[in-house]
Order: sequence, then structure tokens, then C-alpha cells
Amino acid sequence: MSATVSIIETSGIYAGEAQPAGGGRLDVVDPANGGAIARVAQANVADADRVIAAARRAFDEGTWRRLTPSERAPVLRQVAALIRRDANELALLETRNNGMLLTVARAHVESAAALFEFYSDATAMMLGTQIPVPGQLLDVTIREPMGVVVAIIPWNAPLATTASKLAPALATGNAVIVKPASLTPLTALRLAALCSEAGVPAGVVSVIVGPGSTVGNALVRDPRVDKVSLTGDTATGREVMRVAAETLKRLTLECGGKSPSLIFADA
Repeated sequence: MSATVSIIETSGIYAGEAQPAGGGRLDVVDPANGGAIARVAQANVADADRVIAAARRAFDEGTWRRLTPSERAPVLRQVAALIRRDANELALLETRNNGMLLTVARAHVESAAALFEFYSDATAMMLGTQIPVPGQLLDVTIREPMGVVVAIIPWNAPLATTASKLAPALATGNAVIVKPASLTPLTALRLAALCSEAGVPAGVVSVIVGPGSTVGNALVRDPRVDKVSLTGDTATGREVMRVAAETLKRLTLECGGKSPSLIFADA
């Protein structure tokens, strides 16, 4: 493939704007040839603390959670429009970073846009309920945003998986910290920038690139984080569950490892 990606050197943290990180530099490679296509600043535990504080502040003091669902919907639709505007760039970036076929990457880009459109429409269904109770009483439930959500993303479908976690969390008024796999962080960083361009307030969407053993652990352990959504291997899921139990976080775990591949010498 002769085309080049637009990201050459980028930050390992995005929280409304690119920010430096203190964990050294990471070369992001094209798995087709092993050559570096980007250089990303890796985050450390201090950076994770800074990103959590920004997300917490954006949720507690910002405007996003206070918008009505119908007011958040146009912003999500604009994210979808921007994904489609930059579809060719995003597909190429995903292919160069992940190694998937370009036709598959294009399908994942369309899926990401469709997810933001779906959840923009789903905001109209975020309704409370009235529960029958005995006597002359009224019992009403109201749906409220959960808080700060950490989304941990695997390497195998970075853009589509990020969108599948980010779109519903934003639609319901949460602040989201995305931790992509260190191997494939580029489309998550690009998607966060598109969210800002669409009008998502600063700090509501953050991306932090760093090792799961340090940065991921810090995100899951921190009491300022209200929920963790992980897609990854079973061993990592067990560890996330164990660490999150310390602060009784809500969890969504999609753990896998059911589809091994055998590559023979004559392949």
C-alpha cells in the first residue's frame, strides 16, 4: 500500500486536546512489514491520575451530564457525520495499524458511524418508570448518568470496539476514558479528536495509551472511576474483576480467546 497515514507523531493522551505523557515513547508499527508508522507518548500512573481527575471534573462540574438526552443526540449524530467525512483516512489508519484488510477496515468505519447514529436515536428511549406501590404513594425512577467510565479496548477491532463503548456511554451523559491496546491506539486517538470537533466538551472523552499492568491497573483501581467496560482475554477479565471489587465498581466484561488460528509452515 503506497499511501501514508496522516499521524506521524502523536500524544499518548487526548482529553479535549493532545497532551504530553511521561512514560517514554512507543513506536506503533505496521504489522505487515514491522515498520514504525507513528510514535506515541506512553502514559504512566501519574498521567492516569491526571486523566481521571479531568474526567471526574468534566462529569461533576461540566455541562454534558446536565444536557437532556435530546440535546446530546445532535452531537452524536455529528460524530457519525465526521467519521463518514474522514472514512478513507480512518480505514487506512486502521489497516496500517491493525493489519486487517482495507475492505474490512472500511466496514468497521461504517459500523462506528452507525453506532453513533443508533445511540443518538436511542436517547429518545431513555425513560424513567413509575412503579406501583401500596397506598396513596408515588414511586418514580429517573435514569441518570453513571459517572466516569473506563473503556479498555483490544487490538483486534480498535475503532469499532471503541465506538461500541463510547457511543452509548456518551448518549447517557457519562465521561469516558478510553485505554486502547498499546499495539493499536491510533484510531481511538483520532476518534476522540472527532468527538471534540463535533462538540463533546473537553474532558468528557479522554484516550490514554499505556501498559495495562500499570496504567490500566491504576484506572480500574481508582475510586473516582464508577464503571469499567473491558473487551479482552479471560485472564485480564479476571484481574480487572478482582481489582474493581476493591471499590465495588460496576463491570461489563467481554472475555474471549475461543478462536485460535493454526499457521502451518507452507502458508
